[in-house]
Amino acid sequence: MRTFVITDASFERQAGRFVWLEIDTENDANAALVERLNAAGLPSYFVLDPSDESVVRRWLGSLTVAQLHAWLDEARLAGQAAPTLRAGAARAEAAFARAEALNGQARYKDAVPAFTEALEHAPVDWPLRARATDDLLSALSSAEEPERCAQVGLQASVTFRGTATGANGAVTGLDCALSLPEDHPARVELLRRLEAATREALGDRSLPLSADDRSGLYGALHSARERAKDAKGARDVASEWVAYLDGEAARADTAEKRTTHDPDRLTAYLALGEPAQALGCMDRASFASTRPRSTSCWAAATRMRHGPPWTRRRATCGPCPPARAPKP
Repeated sequence: MRTFVITDASFERQAGRFVWLEIDTENDANAALVERLNAAGLPSYFVLDPSDESVVRRWLGSLTVAQLHAWLDEARLAGQAAPTLRAGAARAEAAFARAEALNGQARYKDAVPAFTEALEHAPVDWPLRARATDDLLSALSSAEEPERCAQVGLQASVTFRGTATGANGAVTGLDCALSLPEDHPARVELLRRLEAATREALGDRSLPLSADDRSGLYGALHSARERAKDAKGARDVASEWVAYLDGEAARADTAEKRTTHDPDRLTAYLALGEPAQALGCMDRASFASTRPRSTSCWAAATRMRHGPPWTRRRATCGPCPPARAPKP
């Protein structure tokens, strides 16, 4: 995000609207703040009310330049007097504002019905419908409601087909379906349809998805094939995953941009069963980083120490394997 999104020149217009702060979550001095914000994962983004430091908006995961602009614009306008709206839109806006406040407090179970109310009463052309759907999915996942999460994700993949929200619905729904008990009556059908939707989203290169998001689609598909005990299918997905990330690394025009892909390349090579190649992703640029605990070297060292036995073999820490040029 820092390398490809936040540094985009278009964010100059946002510079004076917010006081920007980056938190090192691995620094013990920040532990109390991290706990208060209740960050569910990384990367997480928060907009705080300066009057009381309450969380106005939160977002878990990566965003594109356009998505981050839209999120910041909506967050900045939160709490301001709303224009006169149609009755349905007014109720949807009120429910959405209530849901976002609850979500900001990490009260995900309480946020779910509020997001649901917003979507149920919103006009078809409500401009926040996609955003509310994304946030409902996130809340359902955080609230550990896998069946509803999978169902909402499946519906989103159909309603918003061909968009980033449709892709998010497919992959979030697939992750949730994978967490259902093996004997759940709807599990098999949900997995079948959500895996198909995820593959379709992955195959649509016109979708405005970040490299992180596309990598996440590959990761979810690999997990689905592994859970289905489909060794060949899992390896095929892992091979495609590696090829995609190698292509992204080959396109990078600086060492910093290239090494941002190293953690995902590490994971993909491990999924492919090639841990020596994974360790090769720890190149000199990673070692030269001023934030070594965020580099692929740290990730690799952690995986080697704590991962399954087959990842723990010794290997030379050298340059990444040659980045494979992307297919035309």
